[in-house]
Amino acid sequence: MNSVLKHPCACLTATAALALVLAGGCTTHTASPGASTPNGGSKSVLRQMMLVEPTSLDPASVPDVTTSQLVYHTFECLTRFSDKNEVEPCLAEKWDVSSDGKTYTFHLRKGVKFHNGREFTAEDVKYSWERALNPHTASPQAANYLSGIVGLADVVKGTKPNLTGVTVLDTNTVKVEIDKPRAYFPGMLTMPQDSIVCKEAVAKTDWKVTADSFIGTGPFKLEAYKPGQQISLVAFDDYWGGKPILTRIEMQVILDKQTAYDNFKTGALDVFPDMPANFYAIDRDRKQLQAEYRVSPYALMRYVGLQETRQPLFKNPDIRNAIAKAIDREEILNVAYKSIGSIASGVLPDGVPMRGALPPALQYDKVAAAALLAKAGFPGGKGFPALTLSYIQKEPEVEAVAVIIRRNLKENLGIEVSISAREAGEFYAAENKHSLEFWVGGWIADYLDPQDFLSTLFKTDAELNFFDYHNPKFDALCEKADTSNVPADREKLYSEAHSLLMSDMAVVPFMFGPRVSLVHTGVKNWRECALYVLPNSKTTKE
Repeated sequence: MNSVLKHPCACLTATAALALVLAGGCTTHTASPGASTPNGGSKSVLRQMMLVEPTSLDPASVPDVTTSQLVYHTFECLTRFSDKNEVEPCLAEKWDVSSDGKTYTFHLRKGVKFHNGREFTAEDVKYSWERALNPHTASPQAANYLSGIVGLADVVKGTKPNLTGVTVLDTNTVKVEIDKPRAYFPGMLTMPQDSIVCKEAVAKTDWKVTADSFIGTGPFKLEAYKPGQQISLVAFDDYWGGKPILTRIEMQVILDKQTAYDNFKTGALDVFPDMPANFYAIDRDRKQLQAEYRVSPYALMRYVGLQETRQPLFKNPDIRNAIAKAIDREEILNVAYKSIGSIASGVLPDGVPMRGALPPALQYDKVAAAALLAKAGFPGGKGFPALTLSYIQKEPEVEAVAVIIRRNLKENLGIEVSISAREAGEFYAAENKHSLEFWVGGWIADYLDPQDFLSTLFKTDAELNFFDYHNPKFDALCEKADTSNVPADREKLYSEAHSLLMSDMAVVPFMFGPRVSLVHTGVKNWRECALYVLPNSKTTKE
């Protein structure tokens, strides 16, 4: 999923309104040393923040990690990830898989209720997925996260409303037929786009989920949404997993990270998920807030994207490799991210199973970069068109990355680059339309499988191939790996595909990053996995 660099990444990410001194690689904020102010407010109310205005209230259309946190508290899917990074049952109590790997039979939990009191049934699964895929909903992601279900293409095209691969066997059983074996299929069904929505509520809001039809089966339900200010959630008394201990969650929309940080310091916020690396680095060096910071594994890859249709010169692998070798990724890690994270070896972060042998490390080599650009017909950058490098606004770390890249390409290749800060919603819309030419992005695994990086982002026909990368050999390797049920075979095939991708330099990955969050010591049972922060259904405050 896109990170909110977001996420994005997102996804996800936080950066801060800082006074950046980019030339010297130095960043400061006004925090004073010492421990944070003790928790304030009610012990039954958790106060956290959102780094962006919700990009959509419709789970089918949520593109970023930050908004997904809201969705995961209120809506649920058939499956979910645990804090051990494993797929586990959610609305489906269990499931069976046919011997050929192409039919899943989900046995649903009984007694699950929507926030309006109606009981959840198998019909709701079929309806929710058909609605998400229907062109009227206009979801840019649903077709990807439900891909493989028989009949999906007809629903997406609008030629048929019925998803033929989904059959309601009885009130609590649904059969799902897919086109070929997909060992990662249960993990795909954890995504917000697969959420189960309330049919009668959505029918009243033109088939879209709005604040008036924001009704799921999750542990919390929407109480109020004040755009630009706050989203208030209240505990759902009849939640099938047991009523949450917290009575409320207040998600404050705070776009300025310095303000959010100050609010945490004074006790006005209990949790600041996905902290800016710059803030953490300063506090780390000053040895303050040590008990409150949590640095956790995160399946996040940050990259520079090159769009091959928008900028046809990017179809040339020599040009892509020239740009990649001209970017000083060590400077990006140390200056922009204050040495928090690691330089990326390809696109698969640590912790992704079946990652296999990694491609050869990409080296910063100014001489080789210049030679490759000259080979492509642009010695010293002469005749090469000026590029526009886009990134999400109000993300100083990402802005610092853009500034470094602009300087690297000018000094090392003679290429002129202008940088463009864009609002998050506008950025994602442009990315979905493949209209970004050159951009700083991030990808957080949706589920822990190489397929979610390699096939999801780079296969020719992939919905989320924002780069328009095309290599038939890569496609064939991924296809074999995607449809195999033998882990060792999948690992070997994905490793080979990964090496080919990096040889082509379809994207320029520059770092893997941990998740850094601030959590007051009085907050207990605040849980997360390598993908996202888990719903606060068991969280308490002291």
